[in-house]
Amino acid sequence: MDAEFHFAVAEIAIALAGFTGLVAGLSGQERSGGAHDYHGLLNILISSGCALVFALLPTALVDAGMDVDSAMQISGLVLGVLMVGIIGFYTALARRVRPRHPWTFWSLLVVGLLISCGLVLGSAGVLDIRFYSPQLLWLLAVGFAQFFSFLMLRWGRPRET
Repeated sequence: MDAEFHFAVAEIAIALAGFTGLVAGLSGQERSGGAHDYHGLLNILISSGCALVFALLPTALVDAGMDVDSAMQISGLVLGVLMVGIIGFYTALARRVRPRHPWTFWSLLVVGLLISCGLVLGSAGVLDIRFYSPQLLWLLAVGFAQFFSFLMLRWGRPRET
């Protein structure tokens, strides 16, 4: 377990959530995007919140007396199963609310599903590959992709009608 990497991920996740709040606050309360904006903010909060919690969880378990391998295995199983469930939720949601950027959305979802399944299989001992760090990085990538989308929508060049 690389504690410094995990702490860096936690710090980035906090910054991402904070900047998202700042952007949402500065852009006003206009509801032009409706469901897209709501689910986008939810997406950033879920991805940055999960990155924060699961970056710190292994260290907390080790500090509570668990050995490093067990802490990583339990954290990996919980994170992997949670991510498969969340990806399933977003897949179902995409049927009701079409993604603004379908190519980016589906690419990130497929990559996330592969990493999440790899994390579950690796944590269960089926694979001899560790997917914990890639899963944390994927969570940050999802959050930053959504954040970038918000920035472009809020302060990008206005569309011509």
